[in-house]
Amino acid sequence: MQLLPALVLILGALGHVPPEMMLWATISTVATVVWWLVVYVTIGENPFYTLLYPLGALVLLYIFVTAVVRGRRVTWKGRTYVSE
Repeated sequence: MQLLPALVLILGALGHVPPEMMLWATISTVATVVWWLVVYVTIGENPFYTLLYPLGALVLLYIFVTAVVRGRRVTWKGRTYVSE
């Protein structure tokens, strides 16, 4: 989960996280930023998009959570479908 290290960094800045966790969160966040930087440079996109990775992870988390909450039933254009 890409949001956890960023969340730990925020909590650490507020003084709610031990130094060992801050070290883990920093290393993890830097590794993720470097990864996305390499991806964006490789595909020829603006490397500043790298800084938006927490927003993308948050949107993906929202999609996953709503799918789990919704369950197997989907409503589309007034029709209800249930997956088996």
